[in-house]
Amino acid sequence: MRLYLAATVDEYRAYCKALSYVVIGHWPELVAAKSFCAAVEKLIHRTSKNRDPKYLYFGKRFYKFRSYLRRAAIKFVEGQVSSYLTRYREWQSGVRKRRDAKPPVFNVDAECYRALYKGQLVKFDAHLLVAWIKVWNGSDWVWAEVPIVSKRHRHLIGSIKSPYLVQPGRNQPSIQEIKGLPV
Repeated sequence: MRLYLAATVDEYRAYCKALSYVVIGHWPELVAAKSFCAAVEKLIHRTSKNRDPKYLYFGKRFYKFRSYLRRAAIKFVEGQVSSYLTRYREWQSGVRKRRDAKPPVFNVDAECYRALYKGQLVKFDAHLLVAWIKVWNGSDWVWAEVPIVSKRHRHLIGSIKSPYLVQPGRNQPSIQEIKGLPV
């Protein structure tokens, strides 16, 4: 089970990393597009209307990557690239804490975590004792049963938030709730 959870986090991070290079390389045209997400998908995702995406790598390497995960990754990477470019522009304009400050570095290995959207990626039993999480087993997305060992007060008030699959250490994958993401 822990291997599947770790593989899931690794697969999502690999996707975000590859996507980072595409987004930063096409930033001006993506920002100008009517829909950022649709513009990125046109570059990387093959459909019946988009038979020749510019980057075929995504269809080959990330076969069966779910559309809701792809869109969540696109939004995450959009924020990462926007943040980097803003910090870089400020550095170029001389806004620095120290005169000899080095320019910011774009980190493609950011620790991104996959959101677990209720119904699509996570299901809970009625008593919050068990969660079923869609995980990557190396070849397909499958449901895995994960016991819920502890609950916080916010879990018991009736409004469950969409959690993230967080991997604090290689041997301790867990689920962590993030406030503000409604189920």
